[in-house]
Formats: sequence, C-alpha cells, structure tokens
Amino acid sequence: MGQLTPEDRMDLTIFLHNHKCAGSTVVSSAQACGFSLPEGHKNGNLMNGDGRFVMYARMTKERLRTTLQDQVDAGVNFLAMEWDFPAFEKFPSDMPIRFVTVLRNPLVRAISNWKNDKVNRRCAEDVSFASFMDGSATFRSHNYFVRMLASLSAKDEVTLEHFNYAVSVLKKFDAVVPLDSSGRTLKQLSAVGITVKPEHHKNRFARKQDVAKDFAKSFLTIHTDELAEYCAKNHYDFALFTMFSHRRDFRAGAVGGGIRVVGAP
Repeated sequence: MGQLTPEDRMDLTIFLHNHKCAGSTVVSSAQACGFSLPEGHKNGNLMNGDGRFVMYARMTKERLRTTLQDQVDAGVNFLAMEWDFPAFEKFPSDMPIRFVTVLRNPLVRAISNWKNDKVNRRCAEDVSFASFMDGSATFRSHNYFVRMLASLSAKDEVTLEHFNYAVSVLKKFDAVVPLDSSGRTLKQLSAVGITVKPEHHKNRFARKQDVAKDFAKSFLTIHTDELAEYCAKNHYDFALFTMFSHRRDFRAGAVGGGIRVVGAP
C-alpha cells in the first residue's frame, strides 16, 4: 500500500480539496509519493495563463474532458480541485479517474478557517466567528461540503435535494477520509497510493512563536451562542460528515437492530 504501480500511473487522481481539511498535507504527500502534478500548479490546482485558478463548475462536459485529457497527455496523474467542483455527471465515464477527498467535523473546519484567516490578516481583527460565515466565499458559507459537491455558489440555497445528491456523489469516490484531530485517519489514503508521513504535514502554523502569541489574543474568542447557531445552520454538512465517518456502523446496522438506512454510504 502507498506504492504506485504502472497501472496506477495510468489513472488520474482528482482530489476534492475542502478548505482546512488537511488538503495541503494531501498534496504534499502525493508529490512525495511520486504523483505528477500540473505544471505551474498552486497547491495541486491547475492555473490559467493569467495566473488564476481554473474553475470547473460552469464548464461544459466537452470542455471538462478536454481540460482533463490535456493534463493526462502531459503526464499529470494528480489534480486538486479546491475552489469549485463540477457536477459529477460531467466527468468523462470512459476516462480512468480516481476521486479522493477528506472531510472534517464541519464546526472544527469552519473555526480553523476563521482562525487561519485572522492570524494571517486575511480578515479584520474584529470579525467574529459568526460574522466570518457571511457567504462572501464558498468556504465562508454554511453547508460548505454539500455546496461544493453540488456545484453551488456561495449564495445559493442548500436544500435536501442537494444533500442527497452530495451523498450519491461521495458514494462514487474511491476514498472519503474523515479527518480526526490526530491526523492518523489520513493513513486511509494509502488505498489510493498516497502515504502520509509526519514531514508532509502542512499549515501547522500553531508551532510558530509569533502565531502562538496571536492565539492568546481575545480576538480569537468564540461565544457558545455562535457555536449553536453554526450547528443549527449546517445540519446538512453534519449529516454528511456523520454518515461517512461511521460508514461501517450504517452498513452493519449498528445504529439499531433491524434498522435499514436507505441510501446510506
């Protein structure tokens, strides 16, 4: 496990990179394991000639095929999609593609995003956690996981139909890894040829002394009512994370004797 075979190298691995879900660590690990990433990429993402990220959600099926085939022809076998994700039906069914993603507790993910942006001065110091989730970007919108999988914008309404679609898409992925606080669950990526080692971990900025001082500041305070509000507004993401974090329980009927969960992963 973790070693690429010649057959593996023929497949394109597409990594759905959810923000603050160990994405940079996965990309770093893939590179260390011998995967070939796009020329001039940024964190595994394909870039346009003008230095912008390539966006996929609005591509036609034909254009998506051409974009992916051009990368395969160039020897690329690992591609991250971090800023949006196309409808799954647009991916060419006759092209060997492996789909991989990492999920994280939605509340922990959102707090990590807020903390990272504040510490790195990407938002004002007085921005509270609740006000950070303002829909100004997809990763600052509620039900972020479902939103990405359903190709929704930051302002689109997320519905039960979108949630069910997201479940159906993740069931087709080759690896859906639930991230724990230790990062040990990332070893599950060995199933798709990616071995994660301690030296591959990225964004461990809490170790830096200057950042550690920032952590002590009151501007990183979160109130319990903000947490409750977030949990209430992100019920679809919590359901998605729970289902895929406990897939064995649902499959084995461990949620209750005789209970069958229709549509469970």
